[in-house]
Amino acid sequence: LLQAHMKAARAKIELSRRESERLPSLDLTAAATFRGLSDQNILNTHFEAFTPEDGSTNWRLGLGFEYPIGNRAAAARVAQARVALKQDNIALHEARTEMIFQIRNAVRSVEVARDSIAASSEARGLAQEQLANERLRLELRRSTNFQVFQVEEDLSVRSTALLQAHISYRLALLELVRTTGIPLTDLVKSL
Repeated sequence: LLQAHMKAARAKIELSRRESERLPSLDLTAAATFRGLSDQNILNTHFEAFTPEDGSTNWRLGLGFEYPIGNRAAAARVAQARVALKQDNIALHEARTEMIFQIRNAVRSVEVARDSIAASSEARGLAQEQLANERLRLELRRSTNFQVFQVEEDLSVRSTALLQAHISYRLALLELVRTTGIPLTDLVKSL
């Protein structure tokens, strides 16, 4: 996104430069020339060595005006710069849209993972209750060891799912941190 911003800014500057090529220009030039050195003033300062009395100093001042007539090449460069600026603005808009899309997806993933933790935790709690009930049934001789083992395996699957939900939540948080650039401590406080 930052690169797209910078590219659009460069294109805007380039357009401004290309448009200025089509404008008239007025240049002011100035020159001063010094000829000859006096033998007597060799150790004096540099400017004192010149003697203006003998015509060794010349001053020139000029004014130049240019008006481009039918400058098709400059007009074409301006048109190219405008097209480049439009393309860069479109790329910037696409980058912003993509960034918003990625942030929304990351937030949605965090929310889904948080809901998954709640659901997995509830399922694990129910599996624990079912195991307690099945053990009670085994004591009353209404169940078999095989049925108790099946319920224990179901509890193990639910515990694994809860652990996986916690891992998914952490990964979703890290993806949100990567996408937004907000530190994890600040992000967890806001969630």
